Amino acid sequence: MIVLNHNMLDGKIVLLTGAGGGIGFEAAKAFVELGAKVLIAEVDQEKGEQATTYEPLFCLALLTGLRQGELCALTWDDIDFEAKTLSVNKTLVYSKNIGEESASYKFNPPKTQKGNRTIPLTNEAIVVLRKQKAQCEWLKSQIGTRDNLTPVKGFENLVFYTRMTTPVCERSIVAAIKAALRRINKNRAEDEPEFAYFTPHTLRHTFATRCFESGMQPKTLQELLGHNSLEMTMGLYTHVIEEMKQREVEKITLTGLSPIGVKLALKTGEKKLLSRKSP
Repeated sequence: MIVLNHNMLDGKIVLLTGAGGGIGFEAAKAFVELGAKVLIAEVDQEKGEQATTYEPLFCLALLTGLRQGELCALTWDDIDFEAKTLSVNKTLVYSKNIGEESASYKFNPPKTQKGNRTIPLTNEAIVVLRKQKAQCEWLKSQIGTRDNLTPVKGFENLVFYTRMTTPVCERSIVAAIKAALRRINKNRAEDEPEFAYFTPHTLRHTFATRCFESGMQPKTLQELLGHNSLEMTMGLYTHVIEEMKQREVEKITLTGLSPIGVKLALKTGEKKLLSRKSP
């Protein structure tokens, strides 16, 4: 499969080959295009305006493996820049109010009992969050000067916002991916394949796959992902483990052994076999 690796320091999203399933080449390449063409916002120096970007959210997803609801629910008091940690303690949903036709944003408890957790942050993740904090401060400074900025009461301290300063929900992220893919497919060359849609959850799977490939212990990954049990983690990523085992076994070969070395290996095997058979 193709998995994703984001290098925030040079602002590019690149592809790494690796084990696992779930996202194919077209989807991975499409996400690269998202980062390169759509998700990276730039400041318009002439107008003094900054386009809203989902780049930090996508990058943090790839660097932490958080669920979309957990990412959208992050508040700045969840981030400890000094300790380099992130606290997961809630999830953000947009749902109908009980007994009413209207809907609203709500903070709910994490999806699982193990969902309350502390995630260590890499230096790269810190860079991503500092960039997002600067963007939030700039956006908030525009409130009162633009009519389309409509912050939602009770959600003023979120890490991620839309361009209207409203909370980001999974629907917003899905819409952003679809819009970007439509733009990419519209502008692609005739000989290029159409890029298939992929869900935001792909980023979480990509994080987990990269962790397995780096040699992380399954128990550690379970805690980072907030799974209730180790069995859940192992069950979801069995395909990754199997492909990794196959890849490692294929490294074992007789190529390069001298004829004498092969004979010694075979004789050693015969002697062990005979000794097992002897009473």
